[in-house]
Amino acid sequence: MLPIKAGVCIMALGAMAKGCEPITIVPCGLNYFKGHRFRSKVVVEYGAGYTIPKEYGHLYKTNKRQAISSLLSKVEAMMRSVIISVPTHKELLSIHLARKLYVPDREKISRAEEH
Repeated sequence: MLPIKAGVCIMALGAMAKGCEPITIVPCGLNYFKGHRFRSKVVVEYGAGYTIPKEYGHLYKTNKRQAISSLLSKVEAMMRSVIISVPTHKELLSIHLARKLYVPDREKISRAEEH
């Protein structure tokens, strides 16, 4: 995974500093297979939304660098939780099939529990 840039944190914390609350970030993971080819396969995974605590907005007003840094580490962890690294699309489909077979629909599991 490439390093995450601070833009999402700056936008979210800037909005919070101006009084827009609550702000929720939804992590999104993209898995490309043969991404250099036209019409290659991509799988999009969404994680649970994270509502930024008000304390981050207050911290952003006094110490922008620290607020951005701590929120960025949280966003990076959320992004990593929705990315499954496998070499082929077939293996990813096998993982999804196994998850469907062994985890009932009514039961929710987190990415941390899968590993």
